[in-house]
Amino acid sequence: MRGGRRGNPPWLPGQASLIGWNGLGFLPETGEVEVAYLLGRAFWGKGYATEGARASVWFGFQTIGLESIIAIVHPENSASQRVVEKLGMSFLDRNRYFGMDCYRRGRVRPTSIARPLSAHNVRSAHNVRSAHNVRSARRMTRSHAPAGDVVRSCAG
Repeated sequence: MRGGRRGNPPWLPGQASLIGWNGLGFLPETGEVEVAYLLGRAFWGKGYATEGARASVWFGFQTIGLESIIAIVHPENSASQRVVEKLGMSFLDRNRYFGMDCYRRGRVRPTSIARPLSAHNVRSAHNVRSAHNVRSARRMTRSHAPAGDVVRSCAG
């Protein structure tokens, strides 16, 4: 999968259409950074969500220097639950996000890649994805997939 940094759309080699979206998003309501992903139904179960989410988490910790990253997942979305478990995210709480009851899971930065946060890194974390850009990416993904073919956890 070819996914760019900061939530650029992932493309498969030889694939002419968008397969989905993954990246990091800043949640202004909580002040946290979330890893999120959406895939067309034809691409479910192939490991792309895990691959993209893992790359996004690595980017958040290694390049931006985030202290923690969360994932918001609907309790009945077992595939997304498995993805965030593979990312090493632990259950934090159950709450309402985006108008739905969801699980909030999270992970702190591993000490092997720890580095101090600079003012630039804090600004970068905030600018990874604004709420507007996340909504725009979701609308774009939905418009490129047949109705009902988009994976949706709570936030993505």
